[in-house]
Amino acid sequence: MEAVIKQAAWDSITLNRPDILQAAIRGYIEEYGVQKVQAKTNLKSRPSIYKALNPKTSPKFDTLVQLAHGAFTVKTDSEAHL
Repeated sequence: MEAVIKQAAWDSITLNRPDILQAAIRGYIEEYGVQKVQAKTNLKSRPSIYKALNPKTSPKFDTLVQLAHGAFTVKTDSEAHL
């Protein structure tokens, strides 16, 4: 997961296409669940997360970073319980 997010972030920055990072993060959040990821971020509501992940929006880069961190934390937590 870390390698995918790093590559997506690099591509997003170099190509000036935040949608690349947005799509990569959306895939992981769909896998782990919005509610779990929200609990690991400073984002206040699930609707704001859905809005940030909507391909028709252009979220702030810091929002995408928070979501990536939240998804990574959920993944790490779930692996620790195995």
